[in-house]
Amino acid sequence: MTDESSSVSRRNVLAGLGTIGVGGALVGAGTSAFFSDEQQLPNEMVAGELELKLDWQQRYYGASQETRPQDYGGAGRPYVNAHPDHDKDGEQSIVVNDTEYRYGELGRNIGDDEIDYCADLDQDFYFGENQDSLIELDDIKPGDCGEITFSYHLCDNDGWIWFRTKNKDYPEPSEEPHLVDAIEAKVWYDVYENEDEGIEQGDNELQEEKEPLIAQGSLRDVLEELNETNGGFLLNPDPLVDPDTNDENKIDGCVELDTIDDDLEAVDDVQQYLRDLFASYQENEQDGEYIELEGEGDDVIRIWITGLIYQDANDPTSEVVGFDWESNYGICRTRVKGGPDDDEFTVEDCAFEGTSVAPFGAAQGTKRSGVSNFQFWYCEGVEEAKEPECFEASTTHYIGFEWCLPEGVGNEIQGDALEFDFGFYTEQCRHNDDPTPYWNEEEEENS
Repeated sequence: MTDESSSVSRRNVLAGLGTIGVGGALVGAGTSAFFSDEQQLPNEMVAGELELKLDWQQRYYGASQETRPQDYGGAGRPYVNAHPDHDKDGEQSIVVNDTEYRYGELGRNIGDDEIDYCADLDQDFYFGENQDSLIELDDIKPGDCGEITFSYHLCDNDGWIWFRTKNKDYPEPSEEPHLVDAIEAKVWYDVYENEDEGIEQGDNELQEEKEPLIAQGSLRDVLEELNETNGGFLLNPDPLVDPDTNDENKIDGCVELDTIDDDLEAVDDVQQYLRDLFASYQENEQDGEYIELEGEGDDVIRIWITGLIYQDANDPTSEVVGFDWESNYGICRTRVKGGPDDDEFTVEDCAFEGTSVAPFGAAQGTKRSGVSNFQFWYCEGVEEAKEPECFEASTTHYIGFEWCLPEGVGNEIQGDALEFDFGFYTEQCRHNDDPTPYWNEEEEENS
């Protein structure tokens, strides 16, 4: 049986004249009928349980509290909604054994140090007095940003966990600009912690160069990356973190490769080089042109450019500010420099594909700068994707989701709207070495 009783069926977004809207429901923690059994002597058999519990804190940096109080919970800007939220004011909170714990006091999501999730956390989601879904905003303006940190917890038995999107409703790509393309988004494992730096897991902040990305790009890119028709995203309980400094969770070799810039013989102009590589991939896929770099020993790393991100989303003649890539070796880090501005680093979990972007630059106002050079680090010896790992029961894990509508976006997206659902799903690990979510199995049966 698939249990999505905590799902939200109503996803309502209102977008009036001069406003733009975005909505996202939360599909609750689903578990499949493929769970696990345990045997107890002398002569009793009891079915085991597989339960996935969720909590979150959502923050929104939009209009002031005085201007649009309806966008925020009773705790005020930036708090929108949370779970648990015992007083329903939008700030994560819970009372256990007469002790109250609050997000604001902890500076992070409530964690294992405070409560026993499997015993203390219910799944009675409350999204707020003014809304029926997780994200329900109807007056987004350029410059607005939002962030949600989810934590998820398996109870009783070990399991595989997927993060996915479904029920997406937004326009197909076209020459016309759309809100889903204008919003920039990223999803990452919010797992870095360093006591000396005062950084904890689940702190609602992406620690750049330290925490691995799951997806980034336009909101369309991110939602499609997590799309259930693509299988969703099978999460890793132990992702690579900060390959240079985190000795507890790293591979032995995260090897720096040569910088790709116009000093290389094969590159006259980085912008045109990226365009040529992408054009070749479009025509020939991996039989086309690629970047070839020498690694350790006899390692030869090949990078294919599989997509381009433009400074003006609907104008392919504008500067290239980012790109999608594939590699024949696992990639553990990327760096992209935009013009004279700072570099933008991403940490990858020995990924064989990803997206890398240049930073926002002062010279370009509120837009990303054009790519001027870029660089990869590769996972030495990793020529195949890592085998998926099982989540142990009674452990807490964190994912961050952040979105921003850049200030440079114009009036062309006024009145636009979109809807989507987020969902988490788990299956048992025992006797299930090849995890396949039920929606993929249903598609195969119907094909």
